[in-house]
Amino acid sequence: MNENISEIKGSSDFSKHDCVSFLNLLNKYVKVKLLKNSEFEGFIRCIDPISHSLILSIANHSTYHTVVVPGHAIIDVTETHTDLIPPIQTPASYVEDISVDRKSNLISWLKKNLLPVTEVNDNIVFGNVTIIPPYSINDICTDNTIVAMQMRKLIRQMP
Repeated sequence: MNENISEIKGSSDFSKHDCVSFLNLLNKYVKVKLLKNSEFEGFIRCIDPISHSLILSIANHSTYHTVVVPGHAIIDVTETHTDLIPPIQTPASYVEDISVDRKSNLISWLKKNLLPVTEVNDNIVFGNVTIIPPYSINDICTDNTIVAMQMRKLIRQMP
């Protein structure tokens, strides 16, 4: 068995590798051969450790599109074109900064509307309402539907 993971043959061999070995394949440009003589080439974005399914970013002219490859259909995975640069992803720190800004803006907005808001870990809490990251209208947790509708309305009105 090749320890370098530059080539993994057969879904049974593919499933025998541990999760740490799978990490070596992330963001690598690979050729994936599938059942019924089909194949894909692209950058591996994600590997499901249970089903061994892959999420690939495949070049399409000047953009990339995403393809999910089911693990049971994989016959062969070969790393190719090691000199290619994977598509740019938004850095996690940038996403966290946006989330922190959104949180502070939302807290200010809710206080401006005279709601007694407190912070518990990453959540915004007041009464029986909790707003979890990323603090959008879909992230409101409460058992009262009328309160949830009013909160959505209030958040939509936020400048």
